[in-house]
Amino acid sequence: MTANAERRRSEGVAWACQQCDRVFSSAKGVEAVQHSNKTGHWIERTRKSR
Repeated sequence: MTANAERRRSEGVAWACQQCDRVFSSAKGVEAVQHSNKTGHWIERTRKSR
């Protein structure tokens, strides 16, 4: 996981791809949708549990 993805994940709410380890910040939900459409991967809204 990249430092950038780790930072985004620590922000609280994010979109996480279930098939690859990509994490999209909640402000970039559009990117998550585009990623899902392009790859067929399943995107889940997630909350950092800490």
